[in-house]
Amino acid sequence: MSQNGAPKETCYQDKNFATNRRHGVRLHRYVLNRYERFSSDVSFGNKGLRMADMRKFWIQNAYAAPHAIHASVGLTLRMSKPVTSTDKLPVSVFIITLNEDDRIETAIRSVIQWVDEVIVVDSGSSDRTVELAKACGAKVSHNDWRGYGEQKRHAEDLCKHDWLLNIDADEEITTALRDEIVSLFKPFPDTDICRVEILDIFPHEDKAKKWAYGYWQYRLYNRHKGRFSDSSVHDTVRPLPKARIDTLKAKVNHRSMRSLQVSVAKMNRISDMQVNDMLQRGRHISRWRLLTEFPLAFLKGYVLRRQFIYGFWGMALAYNYAFSRFLRVAKMYETELNQKTRRDQ
Repeated sequence: MSQNGAPKETCYQDKNFATNRRHGVRLHRYVLNRYERFSSDVSFGNKGLRMADMRKFWIQNAYAAPHAIHASVGLTLRMSKPVTSTDKLPVSVFIITLNEDDRIETAIRSVIQWVDEVIVVDSGSSDRTVELAKACGAKVSHNDWRGYGEQKRHAEDLCKHDWLLNIDADEEITTALRDEIVSLFKPFPDTDICRVEILDIFPHEDKAKKWAYGYWQYRLYNRHKGRFSDSSVHDTVRPLPKARIDTLKAKVNHRSMRSLQVSVAKMNRISDMQVNDMLQRGRHISRWRLLTEFPLAFLKGYVLRRQFIYGFWGMALAYNYAFSRFLRVAKMYETELNQKTRRDQ
């Protein structure tokens, strides 16, 4: 202890303590000037440093060596400012589209006000998708269709931020999920990848039914910790080893079904893609699955996916799902028969 009762390690750890103390007023003015200048600098992603942080900074640095102040002020201004509801997060949202003019506006408007950029990659829409996306404030780019995974990887490459949020054109980020994501960036996420639950909303519904089945996907992620696979069918983020994964509580609204007519056309198109993918991977499906695929898929949809909660509409959904699974197996068997016939000729 010193004669005045102050700990020696506090008073004399800096040989230039007396000199620094004489510069206290100058240092205080310097800090305030730096604060005023940086508070209006939008490049730091915020409108200013909170006064509480300012006081904390002054208390911690009042007797610091003057030559260290520049770096300290810059670090404090960059790292201690939390994101508020009026700021846009350093997040890039990307959406792939093809003829989505009936729902692209809902998707974009659910994020455009609170993320820094929205990227739309269109593969040749013949409707007003591109026009509406631009009107909503999105950056629109064209890329010929290369499959789900490859198209999303192309969209990833167009994004300027490391943190990415992917939504489909038929999806909507709810206000609860928005608030939860914003809270992650106060001041920055302590995870690498977040998975969310996606709930179906059917054409006759305003919101997802209670106890509705949902499926989980990685949608918010740091691109250095995971990226979409390059599969033409499976558009899934593949986390890198040791990536920290968290689960968000709020949901994504998913308006996938326009009508049964559109769904049947979609399952016909996707089943072709699934067969091509299985052929490329050398996968074989037993012909006995022609007998078991439909009834087992119906039970999966009606019971495990809880489609029974929709009553007779749930029956239609379960039959539709079972047929889509059966169609994939039938087309694969058809392709194998045709290949065998060509080999025997």
